[in-house]
Amino acid sequence: MPGADAYATSKQCTLATVMVFARETQRLHFNAVEPGVNPTTGLSRDANAFVRFLSKYIIPLLVPLLMPFIKVLSTPKRAARVITKVLIDATGQTGVYYDEGGHPVLGSALVRDPKFAERVVAETRAFLSTTLMYKEISTASSPTQ
Repeated sequence: MPGADAYATSKQCTLATVMVFARETQRLHFNAVEPGVNPTTGLSRDANAFVRFLSKYIIPLLVPLLMPFIKVLSTPKRAARVITKVLIDATGQTGVYYDEGGHPVLGSALVRDPKFAERVVAETRAFLSTTLMYKEISTASSPTQ
C-alpha cells in the first residue's frame, strides 16, 4: 500500500507524543486509542481499481461477519464507542494506549522508550517553532508586558 511506512511512522510518533504529554501535564489526561482496521474509511483510495471496488462494495458487507474472527477489524461505530468509553472514563488514567476493544495495551518498544518519545516531541516543537502560525499562536497566548 502506498504510504504505509509514512502512516505507520506517524502513528508511532503520535503515540510517543501522547506518552510525553501525559508525563508533562499530569492535570490533563492524554490517552491513545487504536481504532482497529476500518476497511471502509478510504485508506485504500490509492490502491488499484479492483481493490477500490472491493473496499467500497464488498468489504463493508463482510466486515460485520468477520469481526468475531479477526480481532483487529472494526467499524467507525465500534471505534467511536471505544473512544467515547476512554473519554468518559473517570479513573483519571493518563498515558494509556487502548486497543480496538478498549483494553489497555503496550505500544511498541520504540514508543515505550522515553528517549525516543522525548526526541519526537522536541523535534516536533523545534520544527513548529519555525512556522509563522506557531509564532502567531505563541505571541497571542503570551502575556503582554
